Amino acid sequence: MDKQPNVIMILADDMGFWSLGTRGNQEVQTPHIDALARSGVDFVNCYCVSPVCSPARASLLTGRIPSQHGVLDWIRQGSEDKNGDRSVEYLQGMLGFSDVLHDNGYDCALIGKWHLGDSARPQKGFTHWITMPKGSDSYYGARMYRNGVEEIVPGYLTDFLADEATHYLETRAEEDRPFFLSLNFSAPHRPWHKSQHPREVWSQYDDCEFSTFPRLPRHPDQINNGVYPQEDVNEMIQGYCTSLTAADAAIGRVLARLEDLGLTEDTLVIFTSDNGMSLGHHGIYGKGNATYPQNMYDQAVRVPFIMAQPGKITPRASTALVSHYDFCPTLLEYLGIDAKVGDNLPGRSFLPILTGPDDTQDRDVVVFDEYGPVRMLRDSRWKFIWRVGDWPNELYDMTEDPDELNDLIHSPEHANIAAELEQRMVAWFEQYVDPARDGTKQPVFGRGQIARVDANDTDGAPFADDWFYQSSGGEDSGPTL
Repeated sequence: MDKQPNVIMILADDMGFWSLGTRGNQEVQTPHIDALARSGVDFVNCYCVSPVCSPARASLLTGRIPSQHGVLDWIRQGSEDKNGDRSVEYLQGMLGFSDVLHDNGYDCALIGKWHLGDSARPQKGFTHWITMPKGSDSYYGARMYRNGVEEIVPGYLTDFLADEATHYLETRAEEDRPFFLSLNFSAPHRPWHKSQHPREVWSQYDDCEFSTFPRLPRHPDQINNGVYPQEDVNEMIQGYCTSLTAADAAIGRVLARLEDLGLTEDTLVIFTSDNGMSLGHHGIYGKGNATYPQNMYDQAVRVPFIMAQPGKITPRASTALVSHYDFCPTLLEYLGIDAKVGDNLPGRSFLPILTGPDDTQDRDVVVFDEYGPVRMLRDSRWKFIWRVGDWPNELYDMTEDPDELNDLIHSPEHANIAAELEQRMVAWFEQYVDPARDGTKQPVFGRGQIARVDANDTDGAPFADDWFYQSSGGEDSGPTL
């Protein structure tokens, strides 16, 4: 029996699909990611499951939607036993695909961002564990946990993660046992200040006009979120580009070392991002929780997704609609592992598209997203966004209006379409939602999650409620439920 392929999954943080050269962006410099896209299947219509980090990462790992796994907002408390906080294992009792790989003989390593609670302790089948305590940190002097022991990074965080990854590859080069490496960069997540990034990379953008970053009036729902309008927009954009280019160079070094070790042909390489990012698009700076109510623009929910293995995957660009919740069954089928991570899960394997000559499918594909009281349906033509209570719904014709500039929700001639899509969306979520973890029944407004929604020992509500966001110059307390 042939050895199962190794797997490297490279996960970016807050990377918009629009930032790649393969998407036509000629300003942001990502030559190594672009080369990877050209060497495998580049899924140009991949959607994350929630437009914020922790729920999106939990869904990618477990194949569950947020209203199944219960991580409904970014993890604000529960990451470590420090400063009055206490660790919470947010995915306790749930399998991830890494558990399945471990149980099927894989050596599993996680290097980088975790942000799913109890960061010091190895979880989900990982035995090599180098993680950030929280969701973000300074790029210089960052704190890390190495198999439970805290240390300080002696340099630039992105380079440190790449160095650790190459070292791990070197330890596996002569081993018969296959490996899974999850390399989770914090880039291009903020901080974006000039002092946070290498001068030689920052200077590559000194003369850039940043014409691919729209300078539009502030979106009426944009919140004062500590990023905008507090930070200088020009520095923010240059910092984003710099952090991404630095990560791209780091990825190039890791893939080059993979080649030097003779492992490229034996390794499936996956690249994606947890969620997207808007930097001026629609007048928004941030991701799904940059607005109040939360937004589901493509900049927030559409992400790069690449899968490559020489001799196994024929390079091409695919326009098929796929979701991160489809990744678990696809990966396990690709590896020939007859197992699943749970029951009643929404994902369907897209292996025929990955290994086939074209995007032909035997089913009507629809992808769904959610973020607390906001849900989304996207099919081959329409995007429908539904909000609980009296927040407004939205409807876009993605064929005629791919930039989502013309909201048709109040168009009489589209009323039947909106009603049909809403009915379809409601039925889909009813099929998969765990009532005990239903995001529409929780006060999820982007302020952070501080406990498991199904935990009995919480000292209060599982979601923080101590910030007042400002949108349109006034305080918002939330919709009328």
